[in-house]
Amino acid sequence: MKLEGVFVEIGSIPKIDFVSNFDIKRDERGYILVDKAQKTNELGVYAAGDITNNSLKQIITAGAEGAVAAYHIYQEIQKESQEQID
Repeated sequence: MKLEGVFVEIGSIPKIDFVSNFDIKRDERGYILVDKAQKTNELGVYAAGDITNNSLKQIITAGAEGAVAAYHIYQEIQKESQEQID
């Protein structure tokens, strides 16, 4: 079989045991639900990568989602810091 590329899937069941102490909403397949800022329903909890309900499950997408989450976390911290000063 002649191929120009291969994507390897190593699993399709999200491993989210580490968040079992939180009441984080998940979809019917067990993926953590996030918005466009990678926020979950739990205050201050963000998620990125293959454990989320985002459709692409690739390393580059996971890295980008992590960057999006970090940006929004930083913005949230800055906002809270400014509110404490005011």
